[in-house]
Amino acid sequence: MRLPGPPPRRDEEPVLALVNVVFLLLVFLVVAGSLTEDSPIVVQPPVSARAASPEAPRPRLRIDADGRIALDASVLALDELAAALAAEPPTASLVVAADAGVEAGRVLAVMDVLRAAGVRRLDLVVAAGGG
Repeated sequence: MRLPGPPPRRDEEPVLALVNVVFLLLVFLVVAGSLTEDSPIVVQPPVSARAASPEAPRPRLRIDADGRIALDASVLALDELAAALAAEPPTASLVVAADAGVEAGRVLAVMDVLRAAGVRRLDLVVAAGGG
């Protein structure tokens, strides 16, 4: 018994499907592009006469693995830290970078001194995680 083979494919069929898809995309883009409504009035915002001033650099406090404290370029003892902060212009925020090997109690003691000196915001510097 001999079975008939598949009907021969016409070359136009794949092109016709492509034309249909492109036409649907074109219709979608035309409809989606016309969804925004134009404003009835034009507003020109004012231009600032002064350039925006960059944020002033904040003091940086470092605590090494041995527990030594450095405020910017000055190495200080814990009891000297409050006096050094009082001698500078008042700061409400401070960047703190502590070594991973320093004891947590030492960091907390430094934070207590900073709070008593009027520092209200601490940005703790940490290393990005590797995993």
